[in-house]
Amino acid sequence: MNGKKISSVIAAVIHNDEGNPHLHFCFVPWHFDVEKNRWTLNAKKEFNLKFFNKVNKNMPQKLRDLGWKDIEDCNLFEVKREDPEYEKKLQEHKKNRKKGGLSSTEYKKRMDAEIMEKDKRLSDLEKRNKKSEKRK
Repeated sequence: MNGKKISSVIAAVIHNDEGNPHLHFCFVPWHFDVEKNRWTLNAKKEFNLKFFNKVNKNMPQKLRDLGWKDIEDCNLFEVKREDPEYEKKLQEHKKNRKKGGLSSTEYKKRMDAEIMEKDKRLSDLEKRNKKSEKRK
């Protein structure tokens, strides 16, 4: 590792499962510790406002360079708040956005019901299997 830049991105996927396309990416938060002269894992040093501003500022152009079409520039939070229409636009967006998915409570109830149904079906199959084996 000796100071040489190392890659940290593991995976990146664009999702269209919400109102706007968005990117999910996995990476390792490597940070070069100058005092120790080595790379360390340190999310606190890497995830800060400067990092997120840099990602939001540079990512759209990088994606366009890679051939993705219709990628719009991100509006940085500070820029949005300076816009006198920001609050109005935000409320309009909240009102018009698609409601997606279930609440966490509803999701858990649905998963519990599915598990109970599958357990019941498995138990029924096991009973049938035992009956079938007895007939042989």
